[in-house]
Amino acid sequence: MPENKARTLVLLDFDGTLLEGDIFAAFLKRRLKSLRMKIRALRAVPFLLAYKLGLMSNSSSKESVFKVLFKGESESHFMSEAAAFWQKRGTQLNPLIQSKIEAYKKGGAELCIVSANFSLLLEAFCELQPDFKQISTLVAIQNGKITGAFDSPNCHGPEKVKRIEAIYGPVRDQYQSVHAYGDTQGDIPMLQWADEGYLLQNGAWHKID
Repeated sequence: MPENKARTLVLLDFDGTLLEGDIFAAFLKRRLKSLRMKIRALRAVPFLLAYKLGLMSNSSSKESVFKVLFKGESESHFMSEAAAFWQKRGTQLNPLIQSKIEAYKKGGAELCIVSANFSLLLEAFCELQPDFKQISTLVAIQNGKITGAFDSPNCHGPEKVKRIEAIYGPVRDQYQSVHAYGDTQGDIPMLQWADEGYLLQNGAWHKID
């Protein structure tokens, strides 16, 4: 639960906004070094093609691919791989937002990542960057193993706002203001929910109406 202080709440998309690039793709590239994961990746191709052809929704395709790749893997092994990924990649922020984050920190702002990326990968990041809280697509775990299903809807587009509302809606008036940052159309609902929303386009931040 957010602390009862009059300060700024900053909502941040993850891939391409707070960090550069597609983080899950980079994580998957690291995992594909094993033969087992390469075989699983081949089985995921039909779902990716179905999404590209408009035969599956973003959310359905994403969950199907995740299930093919990680169903049955232990949570502890995934988290170990995630920690190793962050140790190798580093957790350095996108240079286009780094100075803003530093200023928010000095001002005592609350920083919360709101991402369609997977909760386990975000949890590992936040262990190394504890100034950030996170809201993300929850991964279902049963008996210590990944089921392959999601424990929440894909945290993308309007779903970002639903998840934000569930946590911050009841206490929004405890913040001086809410700022939000994103880099894709899927972030627009979150940017519109905030008092000030900024979209990254062509290497610059643009305030949206």
